[in-house]
Amino acid sequence: MVLNDISHSQLMKIDEELMGALGSQLNLLGVVPNLRKLMPSCMGLADAFSNCVDSAVSMRYILGELLRVITSHSKPITIVMDDIQFADHSSLLLVRNMLFSVRGSPVFFTLCHRDDEPSKSEQFNTWLTSISMFAMETIKLEVVMPKAVNNLIAESTLDTTTVVCFALQF
Repeated sequence: MVLNDISHSQLMKIDEELMGALGSQLNLLGVVPNLRKLMPSCMGLADAFSNCVDSAVSMRYILGELLRVITSHSKPITIVMDDIQFADHSSLLLVRNMLFSVRGSPVFFTLCHRDDEPSKSEQFNTWLTSISMFAMETIKLEVVMPKAVNNLIAESTLDTTTVVCFALQF
């Protein structure tokens, strides 16, 4: 979608920012389909061996930088994650890093989780506390139809990074 809305000069700016932010770790972005379309300068480069010490930390940083650069050149972005209470520790760290990377950008994060005791772990509660500095709004839903969630997200205004937690009760 970003490619449809930007000029060639904006594409070159994105390419330059991503190359500067990612440096020698570009090959880790092979997990992101079509990334090379946003980075014409690396089209001819072969994937080189990564020399990162901790690939999980590098991946969190790189994906955060990718999201930061794209959001600085695009329309507002909505990211929806369902059943986040079941995410493992590494995935929760990735989401937290993404939140910090785009702080102040027009990004709307919708994090849906169940609010029943068997679903909520101490790890998840600790993670929720660790992101409490964001403008978070918790909405408790009892019965919700998909169309209602779509309308809620579509009608949200985005001036800065917003996090909404839906606590679904069953």
